[in-house]
Amino acid sequence: PAKEQKVLTNDGDRLWIIAKMADCTGAITLALRERAVLSLANVPDKEQFLDLLKEDGIQFPLMSSARIVLKDAQGIIVEAEEQSFTLQPTMAMSELSSYVQSITRRADATLPSTLKALTASAHYRVLVASGEVMQPCERALVLLKSTKRTHQTPLGDGFRLTTPGVQCGLEETEMATYEAVGTATNATLKDFVLDPPKTGERVMHALGLVVGVDVKTGKLLLEQIQPVRPEDVTHARDLLSRLIAWSATWAIESRKHSSGGGTKRAASEVPSATRTCRRLSACPTDAPFPY
Repeated sequence: PAKEQKVLTNDGDRLWIIAKMADCTGAITLALRERAVLSLANVPDKEQFLDLLKEDGIQFPLMSSARIVLKDAQGIIVEAEEQSFTLQPTMAMSELSSYVQSITRRADATLPSTLKALTASAHYRVLVASGEVMQPCERALVLLKSTKRTHQTPLGDGFRLTTPGVQCGLEETEMATYEAVGTATNATLKDFVLDPPKTGERVMHALGLVVGVDVKTGKLLLEQIQPVRPEDVTHARDLLSRLIAWSATWAIESRKHSSGGGTKRAASEVPSATRTCRRLSACPTDAPFPY
């Protein structure tokens, strides 16, 4: 949430935020209860949240899990937490396949992707190649690998940020490099640079939201980034790779369904009938989802 955004109920007693949440099926505007807000902001109480908001604004995690209650077409996030990289997708996700493939694909989705799978479009922000299926989306979630410092150029009241030599953090053998481009204010500048550490391997990994790509010039337009700690890189790579595999499977099955093929969903099959687990961001116990 930005500094000027309304974050309290009308009586001022509780945190109540309106935000957008997206996955591979599309985006939806939801309300967040105070418990979910504090968890995502990683602060203990409302007072500290408001203090941080006044200082620099607050950036919620790019990946999170949420429990949503629907009330008369209004969605309320009652519980949420940052997605743990160590909690990987399992084959239990397949239990949702026939339900998800019946959902009409939307262009406002956020899709996990490698950098080489991204391409520009005259009609959509970004296209993601999933096998033979081209999926339009509003944002692509990627893992970036940076070995060079971000250059800052004054632009109005903020900065234009460019980072050369950025690579895909999922492709160990891919040598293609890109120039990451974004904008930031003084308050958000520290959350947007891709500067690698000055010691050790001198490599920085970060999750990034890509909202534009120019394949010819190798430029990526970034909306937001979130650094990944060195000890989390391997888990983050596995997690994103499994989400990409799931998204591709869903896209292919969804196309089959729309053309009359694919698995039909039984009338009694609903999402609430699938298995659950105690940890919000975990998948039910099963074999790891392959990629």
